[in-house]
Amino acid sequence: MFRVLERDHKLLMLSLLIWALGEGLWINFRQLYLEQLGASPSQIGLALSIESIARAIPLLPAGYLIDRIGARQVMIASWLIGIGGPLIGGLAMTWQGFVPGMVIYALSGFAAPAISAYSLRCIPEENVSAHSQQVLTIIYAAFPAGLVIAPTLGGLVAEELSIRACLWLAVILSGLSTIIVLMTHHVAPHPQMEDRRATGLLRNHAFISMAFFYMITMLPAYTGFAMLPNFLQNIRGFTYQIVGMLFSILPIGTVFINLFAGRINARWGLTLVLSAIWIAFLGIWQISPLAGVGIAFFALGGIYSLRVVATAGLAQVVQTHNQGMAFSLLELLFALSMAAAARAAGELYALTSHHDLPLIIALVLLPVLIGAWLVLRLPRQQAIDAGESVLSKEAAR
Repeated sequence: MFRVLERDHKLLMLSLLIWALGEGLWINFRQLYLEQLGASPSQIGLALSIESIARAIPLLPAGYLIDRIGARQVMIASWLIGIGGPLIGGLAMTWQGFVPGMVIYALSGFAAPAISAYSLRCIPEENVSAHSQQVLTIIYAAFPAGLVIAPTLGGLVAEELSIRACLWLAVILSGLSTIIVLMTHHVAPHPQMEDRRATGLLRNHAFISMAFFYMITMLPAYTGFAMLPNFLQNIRGFTYQIVGMLFSILPIGTVFINLFAGRINARWGLTLVLSAIWIAFLGIWQISPLAGVGIAFFALGGIYSLRVVATAGLAQVVQTHNQGMAFSLLELLFALSMAAAARAAGELYALTSHHDLPLIIALVLLPVLIGAWLVLRLPRQQAIDAGESVLSKEAAR
């Protein structure tokens, strides 16, 4: 499986693994940290929405730079900015003071399209068409692999010390991850071509239709996901330690779903992911025993697989020299979706004493999207076939 990876792929995976160890210590507790610092459910939803909007801001400029100066420089910039998130968060004394740390960390989210573009450009040209989906799913499995241990450890640290202590540990691990990513090699962007402008993507109907569909899928998925830590503590009565343990199970599911989705037909990857998320939300909503909730969180790993499956799908219908902008546009659409979903989740959470409306909304809408995806199967496959022929022609040049 790892034979398709180059040296820089492996360094990137190690860096992502260590970064995930740091992020996992605190990222799933930020809703509870906001609550601890005095924020209401509506204010928590607002903070998460601001975070998602901030993630959207640098994406298009980053995509432009990825295709012009190279993905590695953009990756390094995002790593350096990201260290500031937990650093500012560790110094915060109020929930309003913590939001700037969330914003800074979100601004570093332009790493995702840079990672995708860099990973694909490190593949030898003759193997791009055959190995692109497999390489992406393997590399992106490194991040959830790092999240397997971190949330449980973060729960223990939060229980014994504080969430603030988790943030300071994250600063140290983020610094180590940055050192490793600096050890990768520069990969030059592709030469100038006529359709290299971002506007070329707007004439790619397959890209537009698929990207917007992926955006829509994120709306119910993140609506159900955004307030889960608060639901687990306020309704299920779970401690920080148990919440952390559950969020450690989630990335195990992501690793399995990523690797499985990378080996099946692209038509069924999204169906698998959305179905897993639906099953997870149903279990979290209806099951109270910890063992049952743990199984549901394994299936919830699909929430992280959604981005990987979408990226791999779009990689098949865009040309290599436009991938940086294409992946950035996808991340922009996801960020806008998450901003709207987070705001809605905060409001819905506060409407009832059971705090389960975000989960119910997700459970209603996800089957509709799965059905729509299956109905659109033939046109989508034609688009993917056309995209594969484009990539094959590029590899042959």
